Amino acid sequence: MGEGLAAELLEVGEVVLETGHGHARVHHGARDVRARVVGAAMTRVLLITGARSLADDPAAEAWARGLIAAALVGVDLLIVGDAPGPDAWAMYEGRDLSHGVHVYWTRGKDAGWILAPDGEGEASYEGRWAPPGTPTGPLARNAAMVSHAARMLRDGHDVRCLALLDGRKPAVVKPGEKRPTRCTEHTASLARAAGLTVDAQTWGSR
Repeated sequence: MGEGLAAELLEVGEVVLETGHGHARVHHGARDVRARVVGAAMTRVLLITGARSLADDPAAEAWARGLIAAALVGVDLLIVGDAPGPDAWAMYEGRDLSHGVHVYWTRGKDAGWILAPDGEGEASYEGRWAPPGTPTGPLARNAAMVSHAARMLRDGHDVRCLALLDGRKPAVVKPGEKRPTRCTEHTASLARAAGLTVDAQTWGSR
């Protein structure tokens, strides 16, 4: 891959790299960022999105975890959000990938950052997916994940999306009921529109 993704990350904010003495801010580290984000040998990238409600049923969780583990075979880099359920399961399963996991964070002080957990309870900052002062909610996060994945695809890498849907979610809710989120459907739709191959798997029936 060329300068594409590294340039995109640098455009939206300064890069922060973790050191042994805290966080070192790097303003002109395009070469370093590109090496950490893509690497010379990376060829396969997987974006995983999934319904949090799958965690409500042990059978649904086992189903989802099995699909995640199978999809990650041979993958170099995982792109994922920070929600409980499939996102968290994917983070765990991807902890040993050659180029790691990039988590697009939406909560707390790290909202808007791409974090790279190391599997030992620590994480480094790979760059911002949202400039300071701009929305960092789930829909904006979904768009950023797909945008960066699509950039990798255009640069010649094998980039795919696994979408784990919950078919038990009602299409319409009754008055007073909380409407189920549709972040998985939103991400899958954006991924298809961006030209990514989307493997959509559904638990249960509508």
